[in-house]
Amino acid sequence: FINMQVIAKIEKWAQLPDVQTQNGMTSKAQVVLRTPGGRNAEGFVGTAFGVVAGKPLAEGTIVVADVRFYTHEYEGKIFQDVNIFDLMQLKSPQQVGEHF
Repeated sequence: FINMQVIAKIEKWAQLPDVQTQNGMTSKAQVVLRTPGGRNAEGFVGTAFGVVAGKPLAEGTIVVADVRFYTHEYEGKIFQDVNIFDLMQLKSPQQVGEHF
């Protein structure tokens, strides 16, 4: 797996049904993040769980995201999972806002 910390803008936040874990139920959300770079910026979809998923942020919010990329093989095909472990809203988004 690869851990990364990225500055990104939240393009979409979709709250998903809670999921069962070993310790009970936990929140889950699907988040679309876009990195700086204008029209051709990198973007990706990640899944947030627990406390992070339970605190939705508005679309357009600029954040620092702790992201982990996993890959695994199943029946000869490669799959990638992107999990978001933390989202910290920037206190001064105007510092990077013009790059989105």
